[in-house]
Amino acid sequence: MGRTQPARIRAEGRGFRARGLGFRVRAVLSAMIVTVLAMVLAACGSGPVDGPHEVTLTVWSFQGTSPDPTAGVPYAFYLIDKNFEATHPGIQINMVTQPWDNYRPLFSAAAAAQSGPDVWEALPGSYTYQYTAVLKPLNAYLTPQYKATLTGWDGVTVPQWSNSGTIYGIPSELQAGVWYYNKALFKKAGLTGPPTTWTQLIADCKTLEAHGITPLANGTADDEGALNYINDILPSMLPANEMIGLSTGKYSWASPTVRDSIQLLKNLVPYYESGFTGLLYAGPGSDLFPGGHTAMIPGLASNNNNYFQYEQALGKNNVGVFRAPTVPGYEQYANQVGFEADYSWTVTKWAQDTSAAVEYAEFMTTPQSEKILLDDGGDIPNLTDSTASWFTGTPVQIEHILKTSTGTPPPPGAVMDSALSTFFGEQTDDVFTNSESVAAAAQNIQSYELSGGP
Repeated sequence: MGRTQPARIRAEGRGFRARGLGFRVRAVLSAMIVTVLAMVLAACGSGPVDGPHEVTLTVWSFQGTSPDPTAGVPYAFYLIDKNFEATHPGIQINMVTQPWDNYRPLFSAAAAAQSGPDVWEALPGSYTYQYTAVLKPLNAYLTPQYKATLTGWDGVTVPQWSNSGTIYGIPSELQAGVWYYNKALFKKAGLTGPPTTWTQLIADCKTLEAHGITPLANGTADDEGALNYINDILPSMLPANEMIGLSTGKYSWASPTVRDSIQLLKNLVPYYESGFTGLLYAGPGSDLFPGGHTAMIPGLASNNNNYFQYEQALGKNNVGVFRAPTVPGYEQYANQVGFEADYSWTVTKWAQDTSAAVEYAEFMTTPQSEKILLDDGGDIPNLTDSTASWFTGTPVQIEHILKTSTGTPPPPGAVMDSALSTFFGEQTDDVFTNSESVAAAAQNIQSYELSGGP
């Protein structure tokens, strides 16, 4: 999700997994038994068989697990793990929480040693694509019927952002870019609703400021603030194929549209929290909105920076949602929403029991599990069946935004690797402080993408 940090259920048992059969076929078995066994496996649609095991699966997560009912997603994971163990005798889950700041380096070290997790919680897009050499291809384990129950496969499939190819993860939940506003602060400034165009956004910022209200939350000291804004803005300016092209080299980060999006960010500088360039976005910057200190923030329909935590802080009737304001000259893309799966469950090549690991990853996306994530963490399910609690409990505005979207390109953060997203933040910070022009920053970003360095 973008890269904004952490804090984003179908019926379990679709697709029999031949795990724990309790015997092995030997040459001395009769041809009849071999034939019957083969027929049973074929009829069940089984994936590859790893053999009978009492197994403990090590799962790495950047969100973690907690028995605390107020913990949000970690509590949801705790409940899901308990449900899994209760319905899968012989499989225990050891979920290990790893810090977000060095989550990828830790996994890279584990991959080099062929150790670490059996199941790795990743993000779709660049996160998953970066590690395909050490992740297990899952095509042989997933039935067409199962795949049809979820959206978001394009973010875990190679060729990148395609719906057919080699699958390296199971997508879970939805992440989409939306904006939030504080209704009480808008009312205090005499504003009756959120802005729908960029021109109106600037006008509203001026009105809010005139009433002593800081319009926008931000923090760029950790290179995340600009990315969170661009994740909502650029998808409303580019068609999906060009957004994907940014990750494949077919479309340039120095293009006029990307330059325009960076200029829009610079136009907002007078309306950010004072001292935002020295403020971390993750925590201090993003907490400004739920703390009631700013009137607006670009956020997510996801499990972080979302309606769930904002309503808890500001009150259910005080949080409004709107789509990214329309940018002049880009009206044809105004109803697009940067959209992807929230995270993906991947299986490592060194997993001690691949079938058991796949069972766990699939269980994370059952209707029961996604309902738990919705209720306790605010995650939006990525189920294709709209009767399976798709939007239960979410604001009607989010449902309307997502269901009326005319396009769902991946957000910029999903098509950048970690190094590029950091460099993007550094370059835009230079633009904000007037130490670099928009054109120079965009060209530097493109050069970095092509060569791996500025």
